Amino acid sequence: MPLILDEAIPYLENMIYLPMVLTILEKDRTIFESGPFKLKRPYITIVEGATKQVQKELKETRVY
Repeated sequence: MPLILDEAIPYLENMIYLPMVLTILEKDRTIFESGPFKLKRPYITIVEGATKQVQKELKETRVY
């Protein structure tokens, strides 16, 4: 009998990986804001959208 349920494994993985993804997205955002890009806003918008999605998934994981 396994100690961790099969349904809990994805949530456990999310608790490990999603905070790392948030850290990377924040670093990417600072790079885009200070970098020599002509069109910064589209990249920043994509990173913001990804950050919101990751935060939403992390919240669902914490609720579980």
